[in-house]
Amino acid sequence: MNSNDIRDKESYLNLWKSLVALTMVDGIYTDNEQETIENFLSNSLLSEEQKIAVREVSKEKFSPYTYVDKITDVAHLSQLHHLANILFRSDEFDIKEEAFLKKFQSYLTDKIDPLSATRAIQNFQREDEEKRKEELKNAKGLFLSLVQLFRK
Repeated sequence: MNSNDIRDKESYLNLWKSLVALTMVDGIYTDNEQETIENFLSNSLLSEEQKIAVREVSKEKFSPYTYVDKITDVAHLSQLHHLANILFRSDEFDIKEEAFLKKFQSYLTDKIDPLSATRAIQNFQREDEEKRKEELKNAKGLFLSLVQLFRK
């Protein structure tokens, strides 16, 4: 694994830690926020060990900026921007959360070059789709091998 892969994985992990830390800006981790986070995590590319580390952030009540500043991939920053909108609207959107979200999104926007972020997201989505197709192909290959084995 090269150093870029390690940085990308750390950036991706910090995206999720930032998102969980965002749930604590109003001091309350609601059931709706927790459910939204769990739905996001179930669709993430994190290992089970990483998901546990992400969940631990809610117990420590870190500032989201602790992790945002460790996100090195603009696609991850852009994804955080999008997921933060969904997260904040998962329950009652109070004035404190709305004010923080505006400030936070401004902070993220300053860190993101929109054109680069769009390209990075498209590349990520393309690579993810290729990976899923390869996994499906491998699964079909395994299934076909089993069918052929039992036909003998």
